[in-house]
Amino acid sequence: MLLSKSCIYGIRAAVYLALNRNGKYVPVREISENLDISFHFLTKICRKLSSGGIIKSIKGAQGGLKFERDPENISIMEIVIAIDGNNRFSECLLGLPDCGILKPCPLHDDWFDAIESIKEKFNDITVNRIAEEVRTGNVRITEINNPDF
Repeated sequence: MLLSKSCIYGIRAAVYLALNRNGKYVPVREISENLDISFHFLTKICRKLSSGGIIKSIKGAQGGLKFERDPENISIMEIVIAIDGNNRFSECLLGLPDCGILKPCPLHDDWFDAIESIKEKFNDITVNRIAEEVRTGNVRITEINNPDF
């Protein structure tokens, strides 16, 4: 899998926040329940998103999460880097150490081209764009086709 489970959940949580954006904080428990993600696992993911400058959080009864800035200006690539880091895109497809121009694996050139294309797409796709697609009913971010959020 190209992205870690943490990263996939982080993207889904960010889209959920964009769908429920009204200037108020959204409780982590609400997100975890609606997306069927472990509360404790999601909390760890949210710490990384917060450290990456994507979301901010507040503890307490009125606390929760909200975006640090407009989700129209947050790319999927930012979320990937915040959670999985930049190394996700530099690893050899075959898992060989030091794979590169000097010591390539048999798939190096093709994999490099594919990764560059994926990185370009991830930079172009915003959280808000995905949220709009979910809002219009064309795509989903949960097991439930038409969740009530």
